Amino acid sequence: MAQDSHLALRIAAASCALAGRNEEAKSLMARLLEIDPALRVSNLQNILPPYRHPEHAAKYVDALRKAGLPE
Repeated sequence: MAQDSHLALRIAAASCALAGRNEEAKSLMARLLEIDPALRVSNLQNILPPYRHPEHAAKYVDALRKAGLPE
């Protein structure tokens, strides 16, 4: 269940970043990092599902960076 809320926050933060809603994206990322302080771009491969198209995964990761996910 906790992973579901993490997923929802990750998707919301990435979506806001892609939509140009930067303050909201950063706020959501701050909340996510309070829940999961160890989350980093470098360890996303441990939790991301396989993507059929690698460019989709790259776009998602870039959006999370824009939202403030540390490397």
